Amino acid sequence: SGWAQSATSITGTVRDDSGAVLPGVTVEVASPALIEQTRTTATNEGGQYRIIDLRPGAYTITFTLPGFNTVKREGVTLTTDFTAQVNIEMKVGAIEETLTVTGYSPVVDVQNAQVQQQITRETLDLLPTGRSAWSLAKILPGITSTGTDVGGSGGFQSLTVNVHGSKGDNVYQIDGMTVQSGIGNGTAPQYYNDGQFEEYTYTTSAIPAEVAYGGVRVQMTSRDGGNQFKGYGLAQYAKWQSDNYNSTLAAAGLRTPDSTIKIFDTQASLGGPIKRDQLWFFVTNRYNGGEFLIGNSSYRDRSQCTDLERKYDCQGVDDNWIESAVGRLTYQATPKNKIAGFYSWENKFRGHREIAAGVSPEATTPQVTNLSYSAQVKWTAPLSDRFLVDVGVSQYYLNYDFKYQDNVLPDAVAKTDLTLQTTWGARPGGFFRRGGYKRYHMANLSYITGSHTLKAGVQYNHATEYSFYDVRRGHVVQQYRNGVPASVLVDNTPVNNKPGHDEAGAFIQDSWTINRLTINTGVRYDWFHPWVDEQVAEAGRWVPERKFAAITNLLAFTNISPRLSGVWDVFGDGKTAVKANFGQYIAIQGNTAADNYNPSGVFTNQRTWTDRNGDDIAQNDEIGPSTVSNFGIRAPRFQGADLGRPKNYEFSGSLQREVLPRLQVGVGFFRRTFLDIAAQDNTLVGPGDYTPLEIADPRGGGRSITIYNLSPARLGQTNPVDFNSKENREWWNGVEVSGNGRIGDSGRIYGGVTMGAGSQNLCEVDDPNLLRYCERAAEWLPQYKVGGSLNLPWGIYTSGTFSSFPGAVMPITYVVNRTVVPTLTQTSITVRLDDPSRPDRYADRQNQLDLRFAKRIPLGGKGNRYVNAQFDLFNALNVAPILSAVTSWGPTVYQPRTIMQGRLAQLGLQLYF
Repeated sequence: SGWAQSATSITGTVRDDSGAVLPGVTVEVASPALIEQTRTTATNEGGQYRIIDLRPGAYTITFTLPGFNTVKREGVTLTTDFTAQVNIEMKVGAIEETLTVTGYSPVVDVQNAQVQQQITRETLDLLPTGRSAWSLAKILPGITSTGTDVGGSGGFQSLTVNVHGSKGDNVYQIDGMTVQSGIGNGTAPQYYNDGQFEEYTYTTSAIPAEVAYGGVRVQMTSRDGGNQFKGYGLAQYAKWQSDNYNSTLAAAGLRTPDSTIKIFDTQASLGGPIKRDQLWFFVTNRYNGGEFLIGNSSYRDRSQCTDLERKYDCQGVDDNWIESAVGRLTYQATPKNKIAGFYSWENKFRGHREIAAGVSPEATTPQVTNLSYSAQVKWTAPLSDRFLVDVGVSQYYLNYDFKYQDNVLPDAVAKTDLTLQTTWGARPGGFFRRGGYKRYHMANLSYITGSHTLKAGVQYNHATEYSFYDVRRGHVVQQYRNGVPASVLVDNTPVNNKPGHDEAGAFIQDSWTINRLTINTGVRYDWFHPWVDEQVAEAGRWVPERKFAAITNLLAFTNISPRLSGVWDVFGDGKTAVKANFGQYIAIQGNTAADNYNPSGVFTNQRTWTDRNGDDIAQNDEIGPSTVSNFGIRAPRFQGADLGRPKNYEFSGSLQREVLPRLQVGVGFFRRTFLDIAAQDNTLVGPGDYTPLEIADPRGGGRSITIYNLSPARLGQTNPVDFNSKENREWWNGVEVSGNGRIGDSGRIYGGVTMGAGSQNLCEVDDPNLLRYCERAAEWLPQYKVGGSLNLPWGIYTSGTFSSFPGAVMPITYVVNRTVVPTLTQTSITVRLDDPSRPDRYADRQNQLDLRFAKRIPLGGKGNRYVNAQFDLFNALNVAPILSAVTSWGPTVYQPRTIMQGRLAQLGLQLYF
């Protein structure tokens, strides 16, 4: 969904020196961050005031009342979605007398239960990071991601970030409005231009009713220009890397590790006034890229090497670049009407997407972006000091191609060894083109008093997609097991897909402060309807031409999600808060919700293959029959009559305390429970149609494993019906201790420890082969994060980040086929050999230390002009944890596939003018 304005605000109570509240006090906030420069309200009958929808930045607050001294409070710094409580005491005196009060900004939010962490532009420019939204997320307490990043090496493919057991429900917002794709599951973001943003805020708990989803909410606040011309330039280059490959890894089977050839990043930004206090502009351009050697990836046929790859003994190279340009205007049309908007263009190229350990480079794809952009326009109007309205529209458009590599041989087909986990020959997916957009609309109205904020809003989003899958070479993927031909995947390409969806939401939320207690309540309504346009697919090797009518009768999902939280300002001084929260959230969905029922979708069928003539070509008379009926049209899949959207509940409780000025620490408990989990029932096949068979455990020791053989009469019979399981459950429990703030006038520090684990019971299944380890509870394993910066004498500063994650789960599986059991009905059965949650089935713990040493060099002249010259070390300890290994039982099981890249040095310059 698309949603509301920033909740950044200032609130408080004004009293006289006897302690009595003062109604009718004029409260004015002023900041260069506001294009209108000032905002004004008045205290209510209880002496309370509140001003919302403020931009992050430094503020001065002025309090005036006839018969009392004017009080000016300086140095209040706001971050996104933070409510600063500023209480003031006024004394009787002459009107012309002004008392200026300075002090530290509040660091504990005693109004909101949200758990959030900010990275300001100042902090971002100090820390050694990959400068992407997901690489920044990974350095923050509690947040995990699906990949590693050494010096920006993970910034060229978007990563999923999770927190407290969430499952990829990532929401990316720019200035309070969502800007991401509707393709797939609806989480795909743009490769946002880092130079566009003043601040990143990661909300990880107690997300309010204006948001549908409960995972990680990433809010990015745009840079707005200003009344002074300011510019920024960046140039970084990383190339020098230490070798962390050792004899132990070599003995374990890792032939070559991942490493960096080079990483570069350049950026230029400029902002300023077109007309002071009325029209501002901001523009930025970024060009960054990198080339990386991929461990255990090399050509089988060395004659196919490119000139670049020959420099590295035909090892696979992952080559990338991204160029992006952003233009933004902020216009104060009238004192009560502001319009702001931006256009962000992006061009991404990835020369060998899908390259990985075990994948030969010719089996990858060059990804070429035809057009990618995001755009947004938002109108904000404080109709009075009590009413605020904002209306906006944003859109993300994406169109890109996957192709064959130029060096793929004309008669090459894709080949993969299921046991050795290797791929070569050609890209298994063939040619692929995808395009489409998602447009977000929203309108909100807020009512504000000193003690009360009521906000209501409506949202409507529309997503379209066009996907084209062209002829795959031979329309087959040849599959082997330990070098022996075993099966093929045949496909029904070419295929055209045209899925889409519409969704709408409405919410109302209320925040009411009574004495020292703030209650936040909310409820939202969500409606989601997937659909498929008319489609035509040409004939292929295995299929004739197909035509499909539009599908408009898919179920529309509706949900009502309540939210409730409370915050208690324990001592009334804004320094200690006890927070409790309950929220219901729905699972994020995209166009896959329509594609699941699209008969025109890409469909593969695994068939037996016996290479009788030994020519290593899967010919028609060597391929077994189809195991499904009506091949070529996706097997029908149906929605159960009561199918709904999966949901999850979050419970949390926390204590936050300002232990020193500008330094706060907190401890919290978090629980997330997943209910109405999506499941599938094949109404034509049930557990009674399987016969148990005992087979020898391949690990030896005289052990056996029970598998279940499908009745031959049921082979190929499918009538899958999707439903929400009332028995299957997943949940996560954990605790987190964290802190952040400043130490002295120059030091910054943040960090935390998170301990928790997920458990599951997913035993409501049709196929009894899935019952093995369907119920399990993982070990509580800690993750550690710490980072910060410190100014030293002579304009030198140092900064660093350290993170320590448990390794990825690596359960071992065993593929049983007809070579193992000649009477097996299914083509194959994948068996879990051991409990995936066992501690000895995790990869190595990932400990990563990144450091920066920099020197500030003043440039003189007017304004604050200077250069930061910096030297960075990523993975400074040069550790080499195994990140992934072969998990299929066979001769290469446990063989390392990837390790963390070695110590990487980077030089850089940042120019401020």
